[in-house]
Amino acid sequence: MVWGLTGRLTGDSEDNMKRGIKNHDTTIARAETTTCMVAPAQPSPSVQFMGLNLGGGGGVLLLAMVVAGLTFWPVEEAQGHSSLRSTTHASSNVITSSDSSACTVSAASPSQGDRAMNERGSHLPARTSLAWLFDARCDGGANNFEIRVHKDFTEAEAAREAQKYGKAIGRLPKMLRSGTGKAVGVRIVAIHKGHSRSLWSAMRWVGKFLIYTESSLSGTSHEEALFHEAVHVSLDDQVMPDAKWLAAQKADGKYISTYAKDYPTREDVAESFLAYFSAQYVPSRISQSWKTRILETIPNRIAYFDALLSADDMKPFAKAAVQAPTPSPEITISGGSPVTEGGDTSFTLTATPAPASDIQISVTVSETGSVAASGATGTRTVTVGAGGTVDFTVATEDDATDEADGSIKAAVTAGTGYTVGSAATASVAVLDNDTPEVDIAASSGATEGGGASFTLTAMPAPAADLAVSVTVTATGDYGVTTGARTVTIPTSGSATLTVATTDDSADEPNGLVTAALNAGDGYTVGARSSRTADILDDDEPAPPQPTPGYAPSAELVAAVRGYAAETDNGEAHVDRWLRVLAAFGDDNGHAPMTAVEAQVFADRGWSRWDPVVAALTELEAAQTTEPAPEPEPQPEPEPAACVSPELQASVKGYSVEAWEGEAHVERWLRVLQTFSGTASEGSKMSSAEARGYRDRGWDRWIPVVEALQCLEGRS
Repeated sequence: MVWGLTGRLTGDSEDNMKRGIKNHDTTIARAETTTCMVAPAQPSPSVQFMGLNLGGGGGVLLLAMVVAGLTFWPVEEAQGHSSLRSTTHASSNVITSSDSSACTVSAASPSQGDRAMNERGSHLPARTSLAWLFDARCDGGANNFEIRVHKDFTEAEAAREAQKYGKAIGRLPKMLRSGTGKAVGVRIVAIHKGHSRSLWSAMRWVGKFLIYTESSLSGTSHEEALFHEAVHVSLDDQVMPDAKWLAAQKADGKYISTYAKDYPTREDVAESFLAYFSAQYVPSRISQSWKTRILETIPNRIAYFDALLSADDMKPFAKAAVQAPTPSPEITISGGSPVTEGGDTSFTLTATPAPASDIQISVTVSETGSVAASGATGTRTVTVGAGGTVDFTVATEDDATDEADGSIKAAVTAGTGYTVGSAATASVAVLDNDTPEVDIAASSGATEGGGASFTLTAMPAPAADLAVSVTVTATGDYGVTTGARTVTIPTSGSATLTVATTDDSADEPNGLVTAALNAGDGYTVGARSSRTADILDDDEPAPPQPTPGYAPSAELVAAVRGYAAETDNGEAHVDRWLRVLAAFGDDNGHAPMTAVEAQVFADRGWSRWDPVVAALTELEAAQTTEPAPEPEPQPEPEPAACVSPELQASVKGYSVEAWEGEAHVERWLRVLQTFSGTASEGSKMSSAEARGYRDRGWDRWIPVVEALQCLEGRS
């Protein structure tokens, strides 16, 4: 349907006609038909169209042409469009009655016959009516069609109408009569007297036009209306689905009329082709401003039609010597060299040919991985000037995350005034520069036969599995496999190293397992480079040899063994109970505990020493007939004996490391005060608290724990 033809109405009648046509568009979309209406110069006030009162009772020419079966190919709506409603307005005299016609109609003695005249609404079946029949012979008989004039006309009237419309069709370019591709061209023209309340569209695949008329038209706009509708018959099926046509639409970025813009998949071909014909074949019949608008608005569509049609297709018209439209530049993109994260990736846009003035290119930036700087991705506009090339950059972020190398991708997207070339995307690699730092911590010790665990941590977590070299050493004979080994840290950032031990039957001192990090590729060794875990012996010592006359009870011996295993109370504590076991007969390399010494501990209120004192007294009495001489009381060791001068000096040095923070300094000052005995009860550093710092992997706290345990054992 040609929207522009309604522009021949005026005032309220024109508004009503526009509403009628718009409402009819919905029906057309469902029924897949299109219609055309040409109104006389002075419409009278009661014309009916699709059941709507449009005003006007004058003669009305109604053209209808089917587009059933037409596939509506989706086209991206371009930006911008002309404010003109339809090209028929601006091209109303591009074909005139003075143009020669390629069709002749014999008006002498027409025959009559029954024909399907489609004289009612499109929802009703066609009725067969008696009609005057005329043969229109075109192009020397190569393209003929039948004109059917309803029996309501007299023979003379029928002959006049047949001549009028037959010759008008003959003034169109040859291709619009004969059709192209699958279209058959014009084959039937059915003419009725009067007007219809609802239009019946002729069937396109049989090339049928349906005309209602009551009086002759003023002016010559009926040729342009026929031209518009004939484009639907002859070109739509071939052009609308063509990828080159869709590319030309997108490249132009504008529409020649609002009717073309509102219905780009249905009316753009017909609207554009009439404008193309006007500017390229009969430019002298249109205004200079209209010709300029055509050439500037649809240059790529014009180039498309030029390539599609031959000189024979457009006979009897010949292409005028007009300036060829300048094709839009084709935009391609290329990327620069790889960059390290934190640098700028670079891209180059190239316009071929170079534009006469600046054009705005739409570019979409995306990333692979997490490498782009904040706000760097998304769509941006890049200006290409008359030089034809322009560089632009995309910033990347230098983060602290170890990750796989990424990339920045830039893609040219469709826009106004250019086409997108084949090299529409480019990528630039972004290289990661982060190396993980690896630390180690002792998760737990083990009893012989179990495994000592160590945790390796990489910060930041590696982007891929990271192989770390570790050396294992051991103290004690617990079957530990020592030497270098490799631990793989996954992308989670941590891994556990377990060192197996052997459970033997020998009673022996507890041992140690140490794991130390070695330097390697892809990582650096952190401050916590080595950790030690305890290995506890689980074998019972040999039972004590019986002493003539007395032996401690099994319950007491078992209790003392339990006390000797309390390593958390410090080395002095363990040493005391091992001496008790030596006195009970356990050959463990320690000096036997005497009853007098044991009494000193009992006097401190340590009740577990009471049965020990009694047992040692009995043992000593059984071993001699004479009472042993009373040993001289041994003075208690001074607390300072637990703290070596070297340790005291080290702690003083730690306490002035102000750059490590206030909490760091405060902890070491408390240790110094505890060593010197000047700490208040609430500020003393306990061995339990010190063990907490040691267990974090802070090696300097190991001798401090031992010293504090010594002091607490002698307090």
